[in-house]
Amino acid sequence: MHSNRNLRIAQRLCWLVSALLSSAGWALPDDNKQPIDIDGPQGCERIVENEQLLYICRGTTAAPAQVTQGSLKISGTEIRTILRNDALQTITASGSPARFEQQPSAAEAIVHSNATKIVFTNTTQLLVMEGQAKLEQEGNVFESPKIEYNVKTTHMSATGTPGGESVHISLPVKQADTP
Repeated sequence: MHSNRNLRIAQRLCWLVSALLSSAGWALPDDNKQPIDIDGPQGCERIVENEQLLYICRGTTAAPAQVTQGSLKISGTEIRTILRNDALQTITASGSPARFEQQPSAAEAIVHSNATKIVFTNTTQLLVMEGQAKLEQEGNVFESPKIEYNVKTTHMSATGTPGGESVHISLPVKQADTP
């Protein structure tokens, strides 16, 4: 009974916090117009399959593989980038941890996140972080086994595991001005 109540409270907090995040979305307006740069310190391979290009690049924890497009940066020990008709489809990063960062707008702080696995789907603008997921922006911190964030709508959902890890949200409190 308490776990259902706690789950409802956590869901409401996630909704509230997602409303506090930028309503304009995460990406700088011209990020998707920038070239895609892929670096693989341990090597890369290119696979052509069903009109798709798959780039698999590897790195290490100290020198991770990385995909960059404008302010978007995703890194990990392995990065899989899929393009179809020269358009970005998905980026999947794994590592200990895999990392994501992007600047929502010129006036906003960079969003940082890390998890064991990060999947960014460009067509739906969905970012999914799994395994010790953590997302930070302007002092707001979300920690959960799984976090899903729609970059376009700024809707965020964090889920715990039954009888296990819970969702943790830390929000900075601004001090009220006193006369």
